[in-house]
Amino acid sequence: MVSVHKATANKLVSIRDRLILLLTKVKICAGTPQDIMSEYETIIKELDEIYQTAPNTTDRAVAKARKALNVTKDNTFTDEETDTFLPKSLQRNKE
Repeated sequence: MVSVHKATANKLVSIRDRLILLLTKVKICAGTPQDIMSEYETIIKELDEIYQTAPNTTDRAVAKARKALNVTKDNTFTDEETDTFLPKSLQRNKE
């Protein structure tokens, strides 16, 4: 079961990277608004398919995730952490 979860996670990372690339295209005005919107819609459709085929999880795993998200705040990022995923032109703390 772990390998199915890992495969889904890898697909989600790929979607994240494609969305970051799309943001970069928007920032540098690469492509028409129609092209950007079409690419965005394609990515979102693929994301929906991933979620539909994603494996279910256990109540125990949900409880552990809830704790990690609410108690240890694993779902929050500093500006510096967020900047590591963005091109320089989109970063808050430009160096």
